[in-house]
Amino acid sequence: MRMKLGAMTNPALELIPQIHWIGKNGFDFVDLALEPPLAAPMDIEKEALVSALRGHHLGVIVHTSPHLPVANLHRAVRETAKREMSLALQFAVNVGSPLMTLHYLGGPAPYTSEMVLDLYVHLLEALCREAEEVGVKGGLGRGWSG
Repeated sequence: MRMKLGAMTNPALELIPQIHWIGKNGFDFVDLALEPPLAAPMDIEKEALVSALRGHHLGVIVHTSPHLPVANLHRAVRETAKREMSLALQFAVNVGSPLMTLHYLGGPAPYTSEMVLDLYVHLLEALCREAEEVGVKGGLGRGWSG
């Protein structure tokens, strides 16, 4: 298996021209930054994205926003972050992304490391259940052929 090289998009720039640039410059996949200001799931024309990816024979990995407060002190904020992750998962499925990345941001000062990790574990368990429900198989990127 050969190494695959990808390039991450900039969510502050128009997406499709970036896909064309990545494809024309010999990359194997797009690391799609799925976040505002211009690349939140509801802001992307999925058909145009898939068409551009296919036109350049590019794989795609959905890269979730590093700004989602998974371990926030407020439950409502954590639930909103989880909903955003769920939207990203559905988007990943819809555009054929075999992987989805997320960021570990740590937690607020009152939380111990164990408390923060527990919140992330609960999030990941819920996302894995959702992934299984929509037919996503595997784990930890094993066997990705992008």
